[in-house]
Amino acid sequence: MKHTLHTLASRFLGILWLVTSVCMFVSCSDDTDEAGGNFKLYYPDMTDIGPSMTDVKIPAPTFQGATPGEFEIVAVTLNDETIENTCFVIDAATGEITINSTADTPVGEYKLTISCSVGGQYFTFKDIVKVTFLPRAPEGTVAEPNHILVMYNVVSDPNNITKLPTAQVKTAGEHVSITKYSIGTVTVNGEILDKPEEMFEVSSSGEISILKSERFERGVIYSISLKLETAATGDTPCIAPDILAVEVASEPFSLEYPEYNTEEGWKMPNTSDDEGGSSFTSEVPVFVGSTDGIKYWIEIDNEKGKDKILIDETTGVISVPQGHGFDVGDKFKISVFVANTYLPEGKKLAELNLTITKYYKPLVDGLVFYEDTEVEQTEAFSITPNQIEGYEELLFTLLGNWEHLLKIASDGTIQAEEGNNIAVGKYKVPFRVTNGDGTYREYTFNLNVIENQSKLLWVRCGHNYGTQYKGEQYENQYRFRNITELQNFSVELKSNLDGIINVTYSIENKNQVCYPEGNSKACVPKFKISGKTISFDGIKNNNIGTPEGVFVIVVKANAQINNNIFTKFIPIFFDCNNEVTVSDDKFRIEYTPFVFHVNPKTGGEFGEEPIILKNQQTYTGKLYIDNRRNFNYYNLDKKSTVPTGQFSSKDPGKQEFFKSLYDGAYHGSEPINYATKALFSVYDSGKDATTYDNILYFGESAEKPNNTVHVVADKWKYQGEYVNGFFRCQMLFDPEGTNYTDENEWYSFMIWFDPNYYPVTE
Repeated sequence: MKHTLHTLASRFLGILWLVTSVCMFVSCSDDTDEAGGNFKLYYPDMTDIGPSMTDVKIPAPTFQGATPGEFEIVAVTLNDETIENTCFVIDAATGEITINSTADTPVGEYKLTISCSVGGQYFTFKDIVKVTFLPRAPEGTVAEPNHILVMYNVVSDPNNITKLPTAQVKTAGEHVSITKYSIGTVTVNGEILDKPEEMFEVSSSGEISILKSERFERGVIYSISLKLETAATGDTPCIAPDILAVEVASEPFSLEYPEYNTEEGWKMPNTSDDEGGSSFTSEVPVFVGSTDGIKYWIEIDNEKGKDKILIDETTGVISVPQGHGFDVGDKFKISVFVANTYLPEGKKLAELNLTITKYYKPLVDGLVFYEDTEVEQTEAFSITPNQIEGYEELLFTLLGNWEHLLKIASDGTIQAEEGNNIAVGKYKVPFRVTNGDGTYREYTFNLNVIENQSKLLWVRCGHNYGTQYKGEQYENQYRFRNITELQNFSVELKSNLDGIINVTYSIENKNQVCYPEGNSKACVPKFKISGKTISFDGIKNNNIGTPEGVFVIVVKANAQINNNIFTKFIPIFFDCNNEVTVSDDKFRIEYTPFVFHVNPKTGGEFGEEPIILKNQQTYTGKLYIDNRRNFNYYNLDKKSTVPTGQFSSKDPGKQEFFKSLYDGAYHGSEPINYATKALFSVYDSGKDATTYDNILYFGESAEKPNNTVHVVADKWKYQGEYVNGFFRCQMLFDPEGTNYTDENEWYSFMIWFDPNYYPVTE
């Protein structure tokens, strides 16, 4: 889909030839209509182009952050006056901009304001692209000759001593004094050539030269525009568009057929004569080389295919018409030869295989393989696929996290085990059906999971983020911005069995103290349960002070149903971070949610961008965040053998755990202390260089947008066992990225590792 701004508001009197110039690497700034945060958008460098040119491309932008889409030009100004314009068209998917100027497009500076969406949020970048239209050079400004042909093997070899031809700029008619020459835009098939000065130059006398370079491509034409200054225009440049064409000639070099599978070749199903028989037509091949005098021909190894497998001499399209008489299992090796003006005898450029296969009825949209199904949460179930007439040898595959939550048999039967982890909700379950010929389509079926009132399945106590935050990711989390809010905490625990079966609750943590416990003097909150109510119960050891950081308490819930006892362990998380003072400025950094629930097998990205306040005002500047010390891990699984507590070089068990993480992730020298920060820190200058995948997880920075966190898949395990618990560490932050001191410490969030967590959306 493309969006176009309509009709010029004004027209320049007389016919003017125009040129476009775009400033390089323009990105979003603080004056965006909607705060882009750390998401950045960049349009690449582009120099001057010729006048009245159509279909000239400003390449798609690069970006910092998640992949953008839904691009739209929302405003255009000419010399800072708002106008409507037909010159600019943007590709909504990629952001590529096409310029279609005309002879009467007004000169001046155009600014484009562009919007796009990122993760469902829309951003607007004011004046992100600047385009300047300049007048054309005086009539009669030409290059002699205006077309130069050079051979690829000469122009692409800097060591070749063959002298290349040149062209001279001349003027005709009324005398024009040109005072300055420079290379303007060079296009190749409508695309702007980057750094054309590496391939072409023009002297002070107007002689255009070709510089030998490995950047030259075979069989293409480079269209060169010159930027000129004249005695009449002074320092104001004008443009001589497409003044010289440089054609790079070569013999046939390569040939590729799109969608040709090099391992399996082409497959042509053999339908019955009653249906007219099968036929085949290839895609137009991609040819590299000069097309002057081009001619294609083929040789076939199987006599049965001669005069039945054909090739178009000028396009290279290979075809098999109906009535060929081939049988299932027939195989043909097709050698494709190409000749042109520069190699009249031609040469073989491709060797292709064609196999005649059994006919399979094509898959189409709208087929119903599974009926809508309703099941009770955690109960086992089985769904058998419908047999649809005409289809055979089908292979069924579940997609996304459903392949972990459900099982699918070879005949397509879908099964869920007793105790499965599919939450209550209405789902469209995606699956793929692969036909016997290897083609496939993707479908969905409706699965409705309803509440199960015969088992204890969930316990919740809500959150205090506000009513606008809905979803499992926010449950059982409370944020306290001061000690009074913490002291007043008291909420009721709720379960799916309320009103049906009595559920009893207790706190699993030792002495009812949150994890991490810290040392004996640490200010760590305690909680108690009375009936169904959980509430604050003071500070560990009655220590004086205010808790700082994020903590977790584990609640044990028991329910007896028909002589069966059901037990669940439920973590409840608390954020007790206060403001942190940095150089007399008070910062508050809040992730919502502040818990990252992730499967250590699959890893993932904690995509929530934090809210950052500086002196109680929204802060949109840079903030460098780094994980530095006090790495703590606590098991939720009581049967786990993973060591629990703060990583320490003094505890052999915990050191072995941390060492196993290093062995699985860190490509560098072995550390003396396995409780060091090298695995987690982005800015640890003392460690060996690592790549992204070498780091288990890190808080991102200005270089890594949004200060998000990544957990690398398949790294968090100990002696073959994936971790099942909670990880927290101390972070340091600084607006400049240089002052990582103790005064800037902060505990941002907690990672909840759960090897059975496979989230799906309704």
